[in-house]
Amino acid sequence: MTELLDVHTGPSYVLARGVVAPRVNRCVALGGGVSNVVLLIETDSRRVVVKQALGRLRVADLWEAPVGRIVTEARALRFAAHVLTGEVPEVLDVDPAAHAMTIAAAPAEWVSWKDRLLNGTIEVDIADRLGVALAALHNAPTDSADWLDQPAAFRALRVDPYHHAVAARMPNVARPIRELAAEMAVQRCCFVHGDYSPKNVLVGDESLWLIDFEVAHLGDPTFDVAFLLNHLLLKAVRRPAWLPLYRRCANEFLNSYAGRSAYATLASGRYLVRHLGCLLLARAVGKSPAEYLDAHSREVATELGTAALLEDVDTVDQLWTRLATLNPP
Repeated sequence: MTELLDVHTGPSYVLARGVVAPRVNRCVALGGGVSNVVLLIETDSRRVVVKQALGRLRVADLWEAPVGRIVTEARALRFAAHVLTGEVPEVLDVDPAAHAMTIAAAPAEWVSWKDRLLNGTIEVDIADRLGVALAALHNAPTDSADWLDQPAAFRALRVDPYHHAVAARMPNVARPIRELAAEMAVQRCCFVHGDYSPKNVLVGDESLWLIDFEVAHLGDPTFDVAFLLNHLLLKAVRRPAWLPLYRRCANEFLNSYAGRSAYATLASGRYLVRHLGCLLLARAVGKSPAEYLDAHSREVATELGTAALLEDVDTVDQLWTRLATLNPP
């Protein structure tokens, strides 16, 4: 069994790997995830992040995933760096034996877009940039990226705990969710991030970084589009007074993406709404519920997700209108 790194062993690890020199000033564990050990390590001149994949995730339910995904993530980051200049962290070291990689850390003052959104700093221009970036990633050629055809991590960290877990817990929507999962599996179109979420967007000054590519794969672009939209919907579920601003962000993101993506027709309409329905339910009642939802918010998200799967909701705009009715300020 691979020894897990911690704040005590992290400094000696990066020194031995030759990533930093001559000494480490500080090593702290970073939160915000359940699938990896994540350490921030600082020297006089450099800040780096060491990320080590866990085979068993830190959640109440049994949830396992292949640890080799860290190598795919490093390759995905390097792939993205060629597409999005300056918008992903640099990969400094990859250690397959330890299931770990070391990447550049963002400046200390940068924060996640998720935190800003929940605190009321709701920037439409960032949503626009994320639509542009996602279209570029989806449009990027993958002919020579054989390593990308690795769906195991995506199944373990997304399809099983999101789609299959919800189908098992909610029999009334089991059939449409399983049908959606089957449709998604055959759409092996392009590079898919798989975790395109506000928590994985780091923002500072005029810059931003996309991070956490651990479930990147060759797949269905609609999943990425729905994933970001879902998080904006969930923020509006939790903060209904700010729904108009979250909705503006969602519209800006979707319009920017649709105007540039080769897959805009696929990632739209009823198919996109069905993806949103499944993701809403996954974060309300699945294995990884959104931590900022209270009991009322989970009820609203469950009702909205169920409607998206079972009722005549054909567009994302209709889903926003339904949410405004369900959950007034």
